[in-house]
Amino acid sequence: MKIQNYVRCLLVGALTLTACATTQVSSVPQPQNAVPDREWSNEPPVPFKGREKTSFRKIQDLYQSRQYEEALGEMTKVEARSKQWKVTPQVQNLYGLLLLAQKSPKEAIQRFQLAIQLSKNPSFNTFLRYNLATAEYEADLYKNAQTTLQTVKPSELDPLTRIKYFYLKALTLKKLSDPAASSQELFVGTYHFKDTSIKVRQDEHMDDLYTHLLESNFSEIPQANVLEAFAKDHAGSPLYPVILFEIGKRASDLRQPGMAESYLGRLVRDFPQSKYAAEAGELLKNVQGQSIANGQSVGVLLPLSGRFEKFGKRALQGIQLGFRVFNQDEPDSKVTLYVEDSGETEESTLQALNKLYYNNNVSAVIGPLLSKGVEAVTKKAQELGLPMLSLSQQAGTEGTYVFQFSVTARDQARAVARYAFEKTDMRRFAILYPQGKFGEEYLNHFWDAVEELGGKITGVESYSENETDFRSVADRLLGLYYKDDRIRETRELEKFRRENNIKDRNRRTEKYFKLPPVVDFQGLFIPDEAKIVGQILPTLAFRDVEVDSFKPLGISTWNSEELIKRADRFAGGSIFVDTFFLNSDSDEVKQFITRHEKTFGVLPTAIEALSFDAATLLDRALGGNRGSISRSQVRENLVSTKDFKGVTGKVSYRDGKLSRDMRVLTVVGKQILEAQEPHLSQ
Repeated sequence: MKIQNYVRCLLVGALTLTACATTQVSSVPQPQNAVPDREWSNEPPVPFKGREKTSFRKIQDLYQSRQYEEALGEMTKVEARSKQWKVTPQVQNLYGLLLLAQKSPKEAIQRFQLAIQLSKNPSFNTFLRYNLATAEYEADLYKNAQTTLQTVKPSELDPLTRIKYFYLKALTLKKLSDPAASSQELFVGTYHFKDTSIKVRQDEHMDDLYTHLLESNFSEIPQANVLEAFAKDHAGSPLYPVILFEIGKRASDLRQPGMAESYLGRLVRDFPQSKYAAEAGELLKNVQGQSIANGQSVGVLLPLSGRFEKFGKRALQGIQLGFRVFNQDEPDSKVTLYVEDSGETEESTLQALNKLYYNNNVSAVIGPLLSKGVEAVTKKAQELGLPMLSLSQQAGTEGTYVFQFSVTARDQARAVARYAFEKTDMRRFAILYPQGKFGEEYLNHFWDAVEELGGKITGVESYSENETDFRSVADRLLGLYYKDDRIRETRELEKFRRENNIKDRNRRTEKYFKLPPVVDFQGLFIPDEAKIVGQILPTLAFRDVEVDSFKPLGISTWNSEELIKRADRFAGGSIFVDTFFLNSDSDEVKQFITRHEKTFGVLPTAIEALSFDAATLLDRALGGNRGSISRSQVRENLVSTKDFKGVTGKVSYRDGKLSRDMRVLTVVGKQILEAQEPHLSQ
């Protein structure tokens, strides 16, 4: 039987039986698959006595035994002789159900509309509107059905009818050429499955009908991002295996092994009893066979021209050092680096990645470094099943093949907040941040971290990215700018001057003429460059803020001599985090610095250190055998990383990323030193 024909039977039969049950008297037996009677407080189920009551029961019995023609004949006879019969909503509803069963939906519509006009019971009206929408759907009046369904409150329907309501809504939207909206209604409907037993749903074929309609919808949705959004939003739906299989199969057909493996693998692992599991398993084997690469080929994706060329070349030096390219004293890594210029655009980065994958058959890629285009390039790597160690501070698309190796704004903001909270007992914080995406990202992550820890943000102020004079910014933060908010204190100062005959304003009496700064925070977070912080901190001091009344808190950009040079003593006690510290006591760091300086003639920065660790870790993941290797095996080796001792900290794979211990730094005198407390993990 075709799906559409079966759907018609469902709507005319099982769907309408639910509403019919509301019209029954308790003595009439119900079929096993019917929903139990519901009590109507304002309107008795059968408002008849005597002959009419007997007739109503007889017609209802005929309907339930599917003797529709005989039931309609009896209905017509009684209607001809009984005025009360014509104005009773339960009768008109039963009439409509019979007409629906006889495939006369347009006549049924008239009966349901009349029943709605006659009924005074809101709950009964909910079922009547549902029946009306069913008739409108059967009459091919899809827009009318959609409008009617919008007036139905599904919460007032019994559990099984509620499931059928969402199915009818999905059918209607599909007929209106909106398969995405139709699918959304199916997902919503499945969250009501828990209210109905599996046996009842299977008896009504609702599980199969939902699945078949969703499969049909997916065949009409070409956009992969729509399906991916469904997968993200509805992982708890019973229809989740349908999405996993559809996305995985499409990815397999498009030769996107990474995406295919991710979705099909999840299906096989988490839903082994699914009807898709066997086929998904076969597809998965084929996909994994596509991921064989040259174990000697490693891709490097960095900006080697344009504004960021110098940073790209620094990263390349770290990678070369990690693979021992220039070191004759160590064993040959037997790796060939295929280096591509990512440029400064998303398009150029994607072109470079495609070249590394299709032309050079690389086993993995280190990069990109820039934030621009990182979402697109990491998504592409995931689709291709190409392990990628991203050096960008901006997190890209999450995926099983994408490894965020650099620390993000979230990592730094949370690490410094946690250190301040747990190691120094700070509880109250203020934030000064530069306007724009960079500053706002740090603002939000730090604020979230403080609130999660149980702390409090007492003040937040921003400044333009081109700001050079921070006096008004400081005044706003310290409560000196909006003087109307401190009128009481101003009047108290005036009164004090009068009572003490203080008229002249000079250095000695200045404190009696101006309001003192309000420092209601123990830590001040400023996510900006060292030279800007070096201007802000002295400005705060010139507003009579005691140097030790709060601690400045910052990010890796503070790890610069520029901070001490510009801020001088006002930077004392500052706390900030970074991945790399030139003056570290670590033997690994010292050896790395010596090797880098000997090879390239300059001291390394954090960029070289991160790139070196990425290369060293990938070298280990490739293993000693430099023949053919499965990219999925490279990924598994990276996932198994635990306590890898790098120059940027101890690296482990956790929570879907390669995380490391952050180095906590502080300013003592005119030196930047590592804090004495243990490092904090990301």
